[in-house]
Amino acid sequence: VAARSRADWLKSDAAARLKRRVDEVDLRTAALELEAERRASKVQMAAGECVEQHLNRMRSRILQSINDWETTQQRMSMELHKVERQAIEHQAVAEEIQGNGERCCKIAGATTEVAIASASEANRAYEDWRAREKIRIADE
Repeated sequence: VAARSRADWLKSDAAARLKRRVDEVDLRTAALELEAERRASKVQMAAGECVEQHLNRMRSRILQSINDWETTQQRMSMELHKVERQAIEHQAVAEEIQGNGERCCKIAGATTEVAIASASEANRAYEDWRAREKIRIADE
């Protein structure tokens, strides 16, 4: 009877330790996922701010172009060369903004992939640990 009681106690203790370990791993996994989400959010925010800054610059340049166009209408022959040069600058700015936007999207995508990979790796490590624990408990 005492041996049976001891065996039952050992089983319940092992189950409690396993549950604690599983809970600890779940907490660590959740913390890693939260950190990955936070980092991805920061990257998205930074990308959004970067795009917004470039949009504001473009808006400013477009407004400048409108003012210049009014001047150009008054001095068409003298200002034609200036307007063509500004059109080239605007194209370069638009291409720069497009390139920056694409880079930001790639960074956000890469960050998401890293977060997914980290979560997957943590899950695999947890599953490996869990399997080792099952074997260790079974050996006890």
